Amino acid sequence: QLAVAYLKVSETVKSENTFASVAMDHLSNDQLFMYAQSLKYNGKYAEADRVIAMYKERNPEDGRATELLNSLPKIEKILAEERYLIDEVDFNSEQSDFGPVAYNGDIYFVSARDLDYIIKREYAWKEAPYLNVLKTSEKEGLFSNPKLFSTEMRSMFHDGPVCFSKDGNELYITRNINNDFIDANFKKKKGYNNLIILKSEKQADGSWSKPEELPFNSNAYSCGHACLSSDGNRLYFTSNMPGSIGGTDIYYVDKEGDSWSTPVNLGKDINTEGDEMFPFIHQSGRLYFASNGHVGVGGLDIF
Repeated sequence: QLAVAYLKVSETVKSENTFASVAMDHLSNDQLFMYAQSLKYNGKYAEADRVIAMYKERNPEDGRATELLNSLPKIEKILAEERYLIDEVDFNSEQSDFGPVAYNGDIYFVSARDLDYIIKREYAWKEAPYLNVLKTSEKEGLFSNPKLFSTEMRSMFHDGPVCFSKDGNELYITRNINNDFIDANFKKKKGYNNLIILKSEKQADGSWSKPEELPFNSNAYSCGHACLSSDGNRLYFTSNMPGSIGGTDIYYVDKEGDSWSTPVNLGKDINTEGDEMFPFIHQSGRLYFASNGHVGVGGLDIF
């Protein structure tokens, strides 16, 4: 369990070493697969192939193993292709910062940094602040000190990421909902803990309306990471709703008047038995997304 915990918080070297200290025939199927993931994350692709081969012997019907087995030639081809120089922006913090959206000269992103509020909001799993949507502006290559985007976009739990309509009058935000409760014996009980998508509209004074839930949300599963097409008529998002191919899949809904159609799964060309998330639809119609199910160099890669 310690190796799994390390993997969940991206301590991949510690995860690999902990898995390696246990005989592989003592690892469960899930643990064996996660051991292979740890090896891939650490660039040990040949060793990862060896572990995946053992996993496939136990689970011959698992499409993930078939996809990932003998992936080293594909990975070498990816690594041999044109490289890009990546510069770190100066508004990052020591906590998690992700999901940037550039709109109208500003950048909106999700952060777990401490905002110095009198009442601290922390969640027990990582003992870190809950996520908020922050905003920064760029001028001549320099970024302003990030500030909370809007009090309407801040709840008691995780908030973000966001996406905007092309005209900037609508936004869609992912929000965490949690209904843990106290029973008759005053003991805390676990309820549901999911993601939902909400919509907010810009008001005449420039403020934002109270976000309202979209109709396809459910207490039984998560919907999040919304991305709107340039014409505003199709919304792509991530969900683990029933019928998903893997852990999380990418779906879309079409606008129907003031509501939305039934969610449509993008199918097996996009979704795998792993996780697909964070869709981004370019105005050209090209879809970009993150996946740990397609062959990549390790972890979530962009496809």
